Amino acid sequence: MNRITDYVNSIIPDNIPNKKKQQLYDELLSHAYDRKDYYTGIGFDENTSTEKALADMGEGETVKNSIRVNFEELYVERTWWAFAAAAVVLAMNILCYFTGMWVMSADFNDEPTAFTAFVSFMMIFVMLFEIAFARVKKYRKTLVGIGIANVLVAGNFLMCFYPQSAFYVLDLNIICLLERFTPLYMNDFLEYYVGGMFYISCIVFLALCSLYCFVMAVLIKKGRAETVKSAKIKLFVFTAVYFAAAVASSAIYPWSEAYEQNYPMWFNEYNSGICEETSELYDNINLLDDYNTAAEYLTASGWVSTAAYEKTLDKVTLKQFSGEIRRFGFVEGYEVWFTPDESKNIKGNGFIALQKSEDNKITGKRVGNINADMYSSNSGFGYSRLDYERDDMQELMSAFDNLKKGDREEDVLAVFGSDKGVVYQYGEFYTKAAFIENGNVKTYYRLYSYGTVYPEEKSYYDRVKSRCYEFTFKNGLLTQGNMYYSDNVDGLLCRSVK
Repeated sequence: MNRITDYVNSIIPDNIPNKKKQQLYDELLSHAYDRKDYYTGIGFDENTSTEKALADMGEGETVKNSIRVNFEELYVERTWWAFAAAAVVLAMNILCYFTGMWVMSADFNDEPTAFTAFVSFMMIFVMLFEIAFARVKKYRKTLVGIGIANVLVAGNFLMCFYPQSAFYVLDLNIICLLERFTPLYMNDFLEYYVGGMFYISCIVFLALCSLYCFVMAVLIKKGRAETVKSAKIKLFVFTAVYFAAAVASSAIYPWSEAYEQNYPMWFNEYNSGICEETSELYDNINLLDDYNTAAEYLTASGWVSTAAYEKTLDKVTLKQFSGEIRRFGFVEGYEVWFTPDESKNIKGNGFIALQKSEDNKITGKRVGNINADMYSSNSGFGYSRLDYERDDMQELMSAFDNLKKGDREEDVLAVFGSDKGVVYQYGEFYTKAAFIENGNVKTYYRLYSYGTVYPEEKSYYDRVKSRCYEFTFKNGLLTQGNMYYSDNVDGLLCRSVK
């Protein structure tokens, strides 16, 4: 072979596809001979023309090695590698389903174990290592294949709520560690976490991985992707750090799960009706009574004010309790009383709140859900859970339409607060309030009813609806009445007493 063919053979890698190898050989050989013919045509002898042609091509071992590396980056990748990489990503996620390693539903009936979490971390590592390896080697098609596979996986998560358990564990660990060992109050995040924060983080992670794959593939195609220096060292460091994080997260998870499940909860907005005991306490406290006398009565009944309770707590528990007070948003200007005694089984079910004047007289009292937002008429329905379907809802709504301002309080409550109301004797009200305003005694009630509204409908959800009633009285006479309901996609509707 002559010097030109030797040169061309020396710069073409052996590990690229044969078809591409032949194309490169023919193209480079033709280009080299064109350069030689050019120099011969302008008067140089054959040897000199050959030397100049090779110089133009880039002679020298350093240059040839550089050209060979560039050819490898461009042509060594096989198309089937992209399908193989995508198949691995999809197969791992499908395997998750059949082995129960996904968090299997939106209501989290199947929380992961430390073992399934570690397996999930390893599966994610395989996908990340694929991306890192393809980036280092500049395998454009492989990156595209992985990106498409991640898009399909993310789309499946959007439809079926089946996120990888590694995200479940990682998010919970971070939240619980911050909650326990920093001044941060993280109960809000714990609630969002249970409601799907980890699900969202899983989707975002997959979306970012896909975006990275597609962007790098474009940069590689345009020749703008830089060669990764010290690639082996970086891959080794990444692997070591990832494995350490996976082991630590999986080991911490049992503690985090126990911490989240045993998180103290003093107030529960999902069970906020008025029970028999709280109703009795409310009725036995009168406006203009001495506040200290009322406080002694509540204390003797096993109740405690939030201000007094805070003084008994350690630093961490105080942070949690104070955070829940802020989160729950009790009405300002009232001192909230509750029972920390779980044996009474009314924890979070009907709070007592008292307001006092400068001369220590009670000027306001409230019971039930005294959350500031829930007290507002714009908040919609309460959270009272009633499990009995009534058949007289139409009659009850007709009674509301017949109300007029100035009706007596006892007459209104005789209809809406008795057997025509909701099921439970003490459950139909979830807020009661009485207060003095400008010398007038005002009373406020919120009631909840649930039952058959459209009996001709076959579907339970179309037939059975809820109604929330709100009544305000001044000196025993009705001044305002609203009925809130949501029977369609228009959202919350309101009918008011004329």
